[in-house]
Amino acid sequence: MRPASAPKGYRRRRRVRSGRLLMVLAVLAGALVAATWHPAARLAVGGRLLGRVELGRGTRAVSARASWGSHQVALAVSPSGGLRPMQPLPAGRRVEVAVTVSLPAWLAWVPGKSVVVSRTFVTPPAPRLQFHHETVALGSPVVVSFTRAGEVRGLGRQPQTVAADYDAQAESAEAASGTVDVETRATPWEAWSAPAVLRWNGVPAGSPMLTLQRDLAELGYLPLKWQRLAQGSGRFVWRYPLPAALTSLWTPGTSNVLTTGAVWQFERETGLPVETPTNQVFWADLTAHVAAHAQNTEGYTYVEVSQGHPERLRLWFNGRLKIESLANTAKPPGVTHVGTFPVFLRYTAQAMRGTDPGTGKPYYYPHVPWVNYFKGNDAVHGFPRSRYGFPQSAGCVELPVATARKVYSYMHYGTLVTVLPLPGSPA
Repeated sequence: MRPASAPKGYRRRRRVRSGRLLMVLAVLAGALVAATWHPAARLAVGGRLLGRVELGRGTRAVSARASWGSHQVALAVSPSGGLRPMQPLPAGRRVEVAVTVSLPAWLAWVPGKSVVVSRTFVTPPAPRLQFHHETVALGSPVVVSFTRAGEVRGLGRQPQTVAADYDAQAESAEAASGTVDVETRATPWEAWSAPAVLRWNGVPAGSPMLTLQRDLAELGYLPLKWQRLAQGSGRFVWRYPLPAALTSLWTPGTSNVLTTGAVWQFERETGLPVETPTNQVFWADLTAHVAAHAQNTEGYTYVEVSQGHPERLRLWFNGRLKIESLANTAKPPGVTHVGTFPVFLRYTAQAMRGTDPGTGKPYYYPHVPWVNYFKGNDAVHGFPRSRYGFPQSAGCVELPVATARKVYSYMHYGTLVTVLPLPGSPA
């Protein structure tokens, strides 16, 4: 026999109770998931992309941002987890990248959890021009060097990528000289740097002045060295840091006082009369020294004299400040010539006579030690005084005798001496 079927009301109540039980079980399951399922993610920053977030199974990125100081930029998150700023970030700044990660959308009805994963890093500095002045043969490419890899714009119609060798190429130097504004950035998500000015001058291939400067630099008579780039192209690079009063006087391919001083030093060291014109004998001697790699044995010395209070002499040897001393220049109405001049005459001691510019009285000193003439009757030499550091001479640069002896040991024919103008006066 079949059992009698249950009343309809009983079956309805049973289905309701079953539905409620399933709902309770679902809520309990969701609560259990919410309690045990923590959103998981790993965040890496830096590189071609700003960063990348790797999401754990069943988690999602809700938002992402980059912040520094009081600034904040939203980040777009690609399906693969790549992070891209909606606006460029500054270079060389400490930036925090933060990504908010939550449970998947299908658990949104459960009181779930969200976490913020963050990393702080310093955005890479923009590449910088290593050399702001290039010298190339006319028609040869201008090869530009940077301090690191990145992107460059301004050298052509389109931005260029600076590869691992940190070099990029501008257009050929068809003109004798030119300038261009160069902007750089280390990564595509950074802002472009402020423009830096690149200057170049094109020199005819085989220019005698450029050849002279390259040879003198190769032998160590100039404080620069010649760095070859492409065929017929290159640049002069400073061997060591020197004061701007000297470096500002350098012009590649053009006669200047640095070249004159180097020529005179070479002539004296190789036995030629100082101030000999660069004639056939000079060129033959220079070519022979280049072929033999006969380097300058005296080193490179530079002297700077500052007027004002107190007056000082500073001497650099091979780029290092070796001597700094109080000094005396001319007392009015006498004058110590202002400018940069090469030493043309030297004595370990000399008798000096003349007329005092202030009193008009004649003077005679039979033994003035350690004398280096650099302009007319102006010389750097020793002279005994009770005090130093203010105008007292008839025009020369006076030093304590012991200091003058040390200075003399570093100086040579062709050494450049710069006398700076009085502070506030025209050069």
